[in-house]
Amino acid sequence: MKKVGESLKEAREKLGIDLETAAAETNISLRYLQALEADNFEAFNSETYVQLFLKNYADFLSLDTNRILALYRNHKLGEEQAPMDLLMEKPKSKLPIIILMFLAALTLVASFIFVALPQIAERNRVRAQLEEERRQNALLVTKQSFILENFIDELLSVDDEVIVSFSEDVTYRFVLMRYSSSSLLFELYRNDTLLDTFQLQLGNERFFSLNSADRANFMVSLLDIGLQNNTAARVRFERLDVAAVSSLPGEVMPVNSAVNLAINPSLGRQTILSVVSPIQVDVVITFRGYSYFRFRLDNNEQNERFFQNGDRFQRTMRNNMRLWVSDAEQASLRVGFNELSLGRAGEIVVKDLRWLFNGYTRMWELVLDNVV
Repeated sequence: MKKVGESLKEAREKLGIDLETAAAETNISLRYLQALEADNFEAFNSETYVQLFLKNYADFLSLDTNRILALYRNHKLGEEQAPMDLLMEKPKSKLPIIILMFLAALTLVASFIFVALPQIAERNRVRAQLEEERRQNALLVTKQSFILENFIDELLSVDDEVIVSFSEDVTYRFVLMRYSSSSLLFELYRNDTLLDTFQLQLGNERFFSLNSADRANFMVSLLDIGLQNNTAARVRFERLDVAAVSSLPGEVMPVNSAVNLAINPSLGRQTILSVVSPIQVDVVITFRGYSYFRFRLDNNEQNERFFQNGDRFQRTMRNNMRLWVSDAEQASLRVGFNELSLGRAGEIVVKDLRWLFNGYTRMWELVLDNVV
C-alpha cells in the first residue's frame, strides 16, 4: 500500500506542478509541503495542523481526502505499537460485558468533550487564519475605481474601472479587461448588467448613447499606451452632454468654416474648428528661440530635435497630433488661420491636437488639449 507522502507527490507530479507553485496556490508553507510528501509528520506542532494541511493539499491535488486521511491514520497506528507484555497478558477484568460497553460509551463521550471539541475549535481557528491570510493577500492587488463627473484623463491598468452615475439608480461602469501593445478591451456595465464588450485602438475614440439618450453623450479615447513598464494606458472619458460648446444656443456654424478660438476653463481645452466632418489641416510651428521639440503625427510619424530662432516646422494632420515643447513661449502654433500660444516662458508642455465629435452639437471639433 502506498504511503501518504508517496500518493501526494505522485499526484502533484502527474499534474506537472512544482512544490513552489503548490505552496503559492494552497497558502501552505513550502517546508510543510515537503514534510507531508516525506511522511515527516513530526515537523508539525499539532495533530490538527497535520490533518488540516493534508485535507487542503489533497483537495488541491484532486485526491480523495478520506482516503488520504485513512492512509495517515494507518501510518500513525503502525508507529504506535503496544508493549509486548500487554499484548500477551490475559484480561483480568470479570465485569459483565454490558458494564464494559457502558464504560466504553462514557469514554467515547469524554474523549469527544475533552479531545475532539478542542481539535474542532483549533481546526476552525486555523481555517479562519488561512482565510484571513488569503484575504490579506488579495488586498495586495486591488483595482482602482474612478468616479467621473464631466471628464477624467487617467492611467488605467487591468481591472481598473471608471464609474459614470446618471442618478442614484442608474450607474455605468467601464472595466478594463485586457491590455495589449496597441489596444484595450473594455466591458461596459449598466448597474451589474453587462451591456457591451468593445476594443479601443490607440488614438481612436468610441462614442456611446448612455442612459437611453437619443444622441451620443459619452466618449472614450485611448491617448497613450505602454506606460509604467507596459502595464498602464492613458485613457480619456468624457461626458458630451455637459461639455461647453463654442457656439451660442441656436447659432448655426458654416460648414468647414473656422470659428473664433473658444477656451473651456473646466476642461483646459481650446476649440479651434467646428465642421460637419473632419478635414485635413496644416499645422505650422514657428520658433522664436532655442527649444527642444518632439511630435507624433496620426499615431505614425514621430521625430524630435532642437529648433532655434527662425526655424519652421510644418505637417498636414488627418486625425491627431501630439506635441512636446521644452520652452513653450519660444514656439507659436498656427492651424489654418488660427494662431495659438502654447504656453509661458520656460514652461514644458505636452498637448494633443485632434478631432473630436461633439454629441451635443452633432459637429466635429478640432481641439487642443493639455496632456500634462
